[in-house]
Amino acid sequence: MDNKRKFLDWAVKHHQVILKSLKGVDLKVGEIVNFENEYGIKFYGFKVLGFDKDGVCSNPSDVRCVYLDWDSFWFPAKPSALFK
Repeated sequence: MDNKRKFLDWAVKHHQVILKSLKGVDLKVGEIVNFENEYGIKFYGFKVLGFDKDGVCSNPSDVRCVYLDWDSFWFPAKPSALFK
């Protein structure tokens, strides 16, 4: 999946501040991660597109602040739901 262009266009259109890194989150833009939802179902192989500025103000592991290259690229994931 490659939604990077759509993601960047969405971020500009909606005036979203996208960070390249986030203190307290051990992930990097471009890194491939896996996701586990609240029901324990695992999904594999998503690229990190960026980080939401809202994760800066609080404990980032509890805030949806990691944007992934998936169908709902505009909906960030919690770092605590991601694994390598």
